[in-house]
Amino acid sequence: MSRRANADLDELWATLEPHIDWPEGLTLILLFASNAAVVDELRQRAHAVCSRSGRTLRVFAPASREAVEALPGELLEAPAPEVGALWVELWDGHGWDTAITGVLARLNQFRTVLEREVGRPTVLILPASFRLRVYMVAPDLWTIRSFSTELPSRGYVARGGPMAVSDGVAAPGSAAFAIAPPSRAEREWARLVGTAKRAGHVRVDPVDGVRAFNAALRRGSLAGARRIAVQFVELADLLDDVELRREHLAHARSLLDAAATAAGLDPVLADSVAEIFDAAGAGLEPR
Repeated sequence: MSRRANADLDELWATLEPHIDWPEGLTLILLFASNAAVVDELRQRAHAVCSRSGRTLRVFAPASREAVEALPGELLEAPAPEVGALWVELWDGHGWDTAITGVLARLNQFRTVLEREVGRPTVLILPASFRLRVYMVAPDLWTIRSFSTELPSRGYVARGGPMAVSDGVAAPGSAAFAIAPPSRAEREWARLVGTAKRAGHVRVDPVDGVRAFNAALRRGSLAGARRIAVQFVELADLLDDVELRREHLAHARSLLDAAATAAGLDPVLADSVAEIFDAAGAGLEPR
């Protein structure tokens, strides 16, 4: 057994854990796997993270191609309040490539639903072979991911206690991609939004939202920036008067546009944030 390999797993987990242990909004985690022992160990650790804060890990592990094909409908439903994170295992089926591709394409199409309705840390465990495909099949999901890595393909051996690990080799190009966890400004904004939503009023200073938006941009988190735009929309939803909702959305959009311009925001993200407000505004138009 190799203590170094075990330490490497602990190091990977130390980077991954904050992305799972984030109670406000979507964080998308992509793991590429080919070894059951590794996946089992990480699932157990994710369960423990959720349990310590009184939440549950909702696990999706479809056993057939048909179940995989039906998965988007389940994933796009708002989870129960006690669910802290979603864990989706799609990595170990034979002949599932077409079905998995369909799932990714559907989630990519409805990424705004993932952000607004699901709004939880979501771990997608995919076959190792998909590492070079995801960005083509689901470019938006790839762009907004907060963490991705290819897990070692061999060398891990499960035992009764913590996982024991023998020397193993990760596939070429398996270096992890990780964005820093949400900043203090983002966590404070999320707390303020949560308090406002529970109280049913919009007594939140938008300047705090802009500060959080800028913090997300500084750490390179597209998902974090989009999440804050979604939260502005959620605050507008608390207003009964349609005209006030329009004013709230217009003001929020102008603030974020100004922040994006000042930060030299990538056009892809600018369009992505604009799409959120466009969709919200369309929902206020007379039918």
